Amino acid sequence: MEQPDQLSAAIRGFIREQMAQSPAAAALLIQLARLVLDETAQADTRSRSANTTESGSAAVSQQTLQPAAHAPKPRAGGSEPDPDSVRRLVPLRIGDISIPIEVHGSEADLRAAEAAHTPVSAKPEPVIETPDIDLTMVVRRARLKSASCLLYIERRAAEGQPDRERPVLESMRSMIDRAQNELRECFLWAFFRERTQPGDESLREIAACYEAMAEAAEACVKATNDEWLADENTLHDAMQLLAESSSALRVALRQTWLVQPDRDQDETHLWLRTEAWRRSIYVERFMSLDDPADPARAPEVTTEARTLVALLDSRQRDARRVEELANKVRYHARQLAADSGNEHHARTINACCEELLTKGLRSGDTRLLSLSAVIKPEHFPDTVPPGEAVASIARGPASAPSRVVEPKPAAAVRQWSDRVLEARELLRGGSLVLVGGEVRPDAVSRITDAFALNDVEWISLSEHGSGAPMQAPIARPETKAVIVLIKLAGHLHAEEARAYARQADKPCVLLPAGYNPEQIAEHLLNQAAGRLG
Repeated sequence: MEQPDQLSAAIRGFIREQMAQSPAAAALLIQLARLVLDETAQADTRSRSANTTESGSAAVSQQTLQPAAHAPKPRAGGSEPDPDSVRRLVPLRIGDISIPIEVHGSEADLRAAEAAHTPVSAKPEPVIETPDIDLTMVVRRARLKSASCLLYIERRAAEGQPDRERPVLESMRSMIDRAQNELRECFLWAFFRERTQPGDESLREIAACYEAMAEAAEACVKATNDEWLADENTLHDAMQLLAESSSALRVALRQTWLVQPDRDQDETHLWLRTEAWRRSIYVERFMSLDDPADPARAPEVTTEARTLVALLDSRQRDARRVEELANKVRYHARQLAADSGNEHHARTINACCEELLTKGLRSGDTRLLSLSAVIKPEHFPDTVPPGEAVASIARGPASAPSRVVEPKPAAAVRQWSDRVLEARELLRGGSLVLVGGEVRPDAVSRITDAFALNDVEWISLSEHGSGAPMQAPIARPETKAVIVLIKLAGHLHAEEARAYARQADKPCVLLPAGYNPEQIAEHLLNQAAGRLG
């Protein structure tokens, strides 16, 4: 019996581990146990019914159909049965399952057994609770641990040199004090004097992994906060970065003397599993031991996470700015209705509506719908007619993105700044690819004229669509550079554009706000002048 006992213990241990680590696995195992008990009870009942039918005794069959008492079997040793003893099927409750069993005794005993049985009440579904893990605390602890690894490298290099060693030791004491008094259970293992720490290169790699996990965790904190207006794609990207950084840290920590999982890496993984399950988000990579991440990619993960945080912050600022602009339009529209012909109110409405459309408002946006009800183009004076943006919004949200520019009379040649002229010499005769938002013919015309281009190809992508349409235009020989409008392009599309640009050996310029030629020139010269030159 030793081997079956060992197998039983191993199975029990495995089940307990799975139930402790995964709320979803715990719920599944509970349901499976209920199903097995229920099927066992039904099989037992069917077996008893079949045995009774095959006995061929009409009297026994009659007693089976009716819960009347009948004589029990002779007792062991050949003694006669007690004339007052009867037997009957009485339900036995085990957890939420009721199983009928045969009970012997007097009528009083059987009535007491039946009375003791209570009806099975429906048990509510198990509640899957999010573990009490504060991801913001993980961010702070991971950053401090990253700094401690780098500081220990300085400590090792300064050993035996009092002038260098003294400030390093003060910094170490300051970090330890912060870990003990400001953060909960933050163990700076790199300062532990009883163990030999890994080499400098290993510590730098571990520090980079801690930093990557901190940045990815911050992205997840903001992506799961409604205030930052993250969509499902953005949340998925943040969780995938957190999975990669957590897995990379676990791999990197194998170089240390630690024998238990790092608290922050462990809590991050548990938070990720729970939140991904609760929000029905599938994280494809780095969630299991047989799919480890590469610690060497930590700096790239840090950059991608910071880009994602910047995108979320930008969306939050844009949302607040849109609300400010909408309120401003409502106010000045009411003032213009009361004082028809007021040029100040008309100019303000024109400017606000133009900025609203540059913030990425699209067809069907309820904010456009509410504004279309208050803007009245007929209230504008002849000296300040309603602009194209005002006319689009006033017609309703369905027509807002459609911005057809009527041909204008020839005007004086516009004078561009020195920065635009400098960029023109780098781009002249070539082509630009713009990614993000919807095509603005008037903007295309201005950009083409400002930089003496042969063409501007504006790639408009749907939010959840593929970025494949970017690849061919970016790869064309005449394409000089790729301009990504990061406020109007999704994070995934921005990353795809950068990848296609790298493949084609073309500079990729990130434009944080607006797309007039002056802004394009400034950021292009700052980010890509060397490559274009």
